[in-house]
Amino acid sequence: MSKMAMVITICKALDGLLKDKVVNLEYTFVYACIWAIGAAFSEKDGDDYRKVFSSWWRGQTEWKVVKFPAKGTIFDFYIDQSGDNAKPEEWVKIVKTIEYDDVTPMQNITVPTPETVSASQYIKNLILVGHPSLLVGMAGSGKTQLLKGLL
Repeated sequence: MSKMAMVITICKALDGLLKDKVVNLEYTFVYACIWAIGAAFSEKDGDDYRKVFSSWWRGQTEWKVVKFPAKGTIFDFYIDQSGDNAKPEEWVKIVKTIEYDDVTPMQNITVPTPETVSASQYIKNLILVGHPSLLVGMAGSGKTQLLKGLL
């Protein structure tokens, strides 16, 4: 991904994120940067590049305001701006349970998990501002199902 593509994606992500209530702009900017730069990373040859990026991000000592919990990776958190203060919260807190109706074919069901919820939220944000996104991953990782769930 080129540097210019990353900058454009950060700007497009901010364009969508700033349409909602923003309690803390710095948290919003960090969230946009993390996902614009790191969302395309995946696992290859046994190396999880999202974890590598997460470790690098957390190691940046000059970023003092926005801190993520030590648990998991930075991709395991969204920025909750519902209260008076913005704070990182785990995606698992907003995963909704579904009731399976055995009449509905299983291939038409998207089971919400922290991973599908986080990817869906980010893609929805880009769709809102008319910015394309590309899903990468190994065969069977759920890319098509994720898009079916969005549409």
